[in-house]
Amino acid sequence: MHLLTAGVFDLASFFAVATALVLAHELGHYIAAAANGVPITVFSIGFGPELVAYTDRKGTRSTLCALPLGGYIKMAEADSDTATATLREIDDPFERKGLLRKAIIALAGPLANFAFAALLIAALIVAVGSSPEVGLSFGGAAALSGQALALTWQLCRDTAGAVFHFMIGGYPPHQLVGPIRLVEMTGAVAHRGLLVLTGMTAILSVNLGITNLLPIPTLDGGHLLLYLTEAVRGRPVGRQTQSYA
Repeated sequence: MHLLTAGVFDLASFFAVATALVLAHELGHYIAAAANGVPITVFSIGFGPELVAYTDRKGTRSTLCALPLGGYIKMAEADSDTATATLREIDDPFERKGLLRKAIIALAGPLANFAFAALLIAALIVAVGSSPEVGLSFGGAAALSGQALALTWQLCRDTAGAVFHFMIGGYPPHQLVGPIRLVEMTGAVAHRGLLVLTGMTAILSVNLGITNLLPIPTLDGGHLLLYLTEAVRGRPVGRQTQSYA
């Protein structure tokens, strides 16, 4: 019974952290897309059966699904099934945007993860009270922001360095943490208290942002690579090439 209870707690802790990270990431894409005039048809946290769903006046369907192990936003695209039926009503779908705006939308997800990590680190600084300069004044807020940004930047550098060393064989593959171990680690950290879990969430948020910037198909970095290739070639990458990728 104790093992069952511990397992449920570990899963609940992991899902809570994963949902927060995915929400921050997809919210970044959503805000950037909306700011650039791209209609959003779906904003989903998780996959599988819908637990909660809401459609706003703009036609965006926001959903929370049963498996919160990822998420996505669906933008109106000129070649998408969703957009085809309503293309006459959409003046500016995603595919009609310039490369710079597409890149901004793709980059917004990882940047949102970095910003989320900075907010969590700032909250930790206030909670722990490690800096006498942090107060309620404008100067205190500026000092807090500076410390949080500096720590987030250092975390980004350390994470990027670790990813690079792994890619060149600096770390053995068995040091990678799989999903089951990650669930156990999240539960163990959650048992140590909210502050420790907040710190871990900040670290994972930076990891998610860095990972999504890798030039791998389906990741944001993969999309950025396609846009860069198109800018250099002067024409889009062929549909067949994108499908193979």
